[in-house]
Amino acid sequence: MPRAETNRTLRRRFAAVLAGVIAGGLLLPLPAFAGPDDGGAHGGKKKGDRFVRMLEENAQRLGLDEPALREIQGVAAQERDTEQALREREKNEQRVLHDLLNVRAPDEAAVMRQADVLGAIDTEQKKLRLRTMIRVRQLLSPEQLAELSEMREEHRKEKAERKKMRRERDERERKLN
Repeated sequence: MPRAETNRTLRRRFAAVLAGVIAGGLLLPLPAFAGPDDGGAHGGKKKGDRFVRMLEENAQRLGLDEPALREIQGVAAQERDTEQALREREKNEQRVLHDLLNVRAPDEAAVMRQADVLGAIDTEQKKLRLRTMIRVRQLLSPEQLAELSEMREEHRKEKAERKKMRRERDERERKLN
């Protein structure tokens, strides 16, 4: 293969890889930046919010009284404030990554350092959610934790059933087409 053709092939491959990095790095995380009113991966509902909302909706079944529920909501509110700050930081760092990639010849080392910065923010967000769950669980009695575990198991079974039904529906549709 002539040298010019090899260089052209390498440039095409590099362009394809770069396009994939940009698409994966810039388009996929966008729902994570959505605020409470603008949708996002879960309609603007964060994982911690879903957990607290589930506790609120099942307060009677769990035997949560009003003071305990208010304490749980307080823990969740603290998490929301910190999570909002982390999302804002993530959004700013994502812009930095975009700028680093939006040049003819990106500095690979700088791009990788920025990926590490974004990874650290993601880790912080996960740790925050885990700390919040631990703090909330510490407010529950052993009986409430047992009931919560049962509720989660029921939810998992329902989710698995819905997934099975979707797969069966999709399979029927594929056979019809």
